[in-house]
Amino acid sequence: MYTTAQTNALNMVHKTMLKAEQVFGRSFTTPPVTFNLKGRTAGIYRWNPVNGFCSIRLNNILLKENEDVFIEQTVPHELAHHITRVLYGRVSPHGREWKSVMIRLGVSPTRCHDYDVTNSQVRRGTRYVYSCDKCGKEHNITAYKHSRASRYRCKCHGDITFTGRVI
Repeated sequence: MYTTAQTNALNMVHKTMLKAEQVFGRSFTTPPVTFNLKGRTAGIYRWNPVNGFCSIRLNNILLKENEDVFIEQTVPHELAHHITRVLYGRVSPHGREWKSVMIRLGVSPTRCHDYDVTNSQVRRGTRYVYSCDKCGKEHNITAYKHSRASRYRCKCHGDITFTGRVI
């Protein structure tokens, strides 16, 4: 069951794809859309060149908090990635081809959003503080990397050592 905001976003998907078909004079398949993206990113288009599967993931929290702008800008933005890939193949994600698709769809070719992401940020877990024996830089690493710390080195190629501090 979809929320009202999700239904409105899906309606914009349908509307945008119809407009693309009119503008470009050809049909496009509509990629599946999910609302399970977390963090500060509003939307993401994924395409697997091996099996051809593509999808769009949208951030439900940012959708709810910025519904009108999100639907008018972010939804067409992600669909433009799909349309660009179908028309031009592999090109720069926000390059001239993508920008021309956005303009022809009647949407400003803006690369980034300016939504307040306070409520959508992923909460981070415990961090372990390591120190580099070569440059002295401190590294705050996740529990996963902490359990495998012997595999990691500093960018300067120095060995990192656990300081005993946990944040």
